[in-house]
Amino acid sequence: MSENNVLKIVSEYVQGVSVISGIPGSGKTTAAMTMVPPNKQVVLDFDLKDEVRCRKLGIPYFRPQVETMKSATDYDLSGILTWSQTAFKEIAEEGKKGRDTLIIDNGSAMEAAFGYAVMQNPAKYGVNPKNAASGAYGGVNPGVAVLWQNTVKYFQTNGYVRIVVCMHMSQSWANGVPVDKMKVKGNKALTELSNLSVVLIKSSLPNHAPVGLIGKEALGLLSYDEITQKYRICMALPPRLPEFDWDHVASYMQEFESGKKTSFAKDETWTTKEVEQYGPWLSDAQREFIITIARNPNFTLGDGEDAPASTGEKQLTPTGDIKDPQPDVSWQMIKDYALNVNGMDDKALKNFIKDKFGGYNASNHKVYFDALKDIPVTKVTESETQAPLNSAPEAPKHEAEKAAETTTAPEVEEPVHG
Repeated sequence: MSENNVLKIVSEYVQGVSVISGIPGSGKTTAAMTMVPPNKQVVLDFDLKDEVRCRKLGIPYFRPQVETMKSATDYDLSGILTWSQTAFKEIAEEGKKGRDTLIIDNGSAMEAAFGYAVMQNPAKYGVNPKNAASGAYGGVNPGVAVLWQNTVKYFQTNGYVRIVVCMHMSQSWANGVPVDKMKVKGNKALTELSNLSVVLIKSSLPNHAPVGLIGKEALGLLSYDEITQKYRICMALPPRLPEFDWDHVASYMQEFESGKKTSFAKDETWTTKEVEQYGPWLSDAQREFIITIARNPNFTLGDGEDAPASTGEKQLTPTGDIKDPQPDVSWQMIKDYALNVNGMDDKALKNFIKDKFGGYNASNHKVYFDALKDIPVTKVTESETQAPLNSAPEAPKHEAEKAAETTTAPEVEEPVHG
């Protein structure tokens, strides 16, 4: 397939928000920058590493410019926030000129600036000031979610059809030592906004593209048959790409859309180790789908109500090789998730469990974990034409935050095991 044809297919089908995660050196930035031609891109570089190739390729390049930094130990979030307000307007102008893809590398730095903005005026973003200061009920995270939603809407109304956010990952720790589980960084709103969410793993083979684990794919391959007067809906990518580059992505899309591909090869499903390492990143529905496929090498894709019986769950024969990691949710996993995703410290987490469940029970770890994952994201009502950092609306308050204003949560006894 020619490069022009690949980029055309990708440009047509991969739109909206894409989140590319991975550890440093896994190929996130390269994947993002090879998605569309240089004349369609703008790069917002918080990692300060993309300037040389952007200049070489003629890509408009933006990096934080903080004039007030007086020493190497300064971390001036106020300066970054002020710079971002100006940069966003300049980036919007590039969108009006015809550039339609914004690459944010990486989103963690932007979230830090968003968090600072929320902390300065929590009520403006629908956050209880007491919770923002204490970290309870998500701390500033509901407000950060508002700003992500505002930012996406702002750029989309200024010509951008594609926003690619690179996010870092880190290894989880338990009892003071690293464990073989990975944490995908980023506010929950990013996953909800995304049409494509992928984790890249560096290939063990030299000069090969990274492995791509697909956490969310909502690219919507939809066609209509005039003869039968029926829609045909199909997935665009397998759960795992042995080589994640846009050539392979475009090829898979064509195969799925044409109906040529109806099953997965062994290396197109998650391995046991990958399920164990990255399972907590997935929603319950995503995890169930991936584990079902991994357990059933003969799994085939049907066409809705006309699908053959062999696609039904009763026809699948589990191998038992893949295990769902969720039943083994530990207290440390709950604490890590609460802190990194919901912004809750230990005290806030205990209060949350006390308020919602009446107290701690060691047999309810999965229930607590699911409850944290179900904490809703604040919705946005701001005008689509306003810059996201200049005038965000006062969003509706979190249900948990409303309760926090009238009740004082009692302490929950610390579990004695992990």
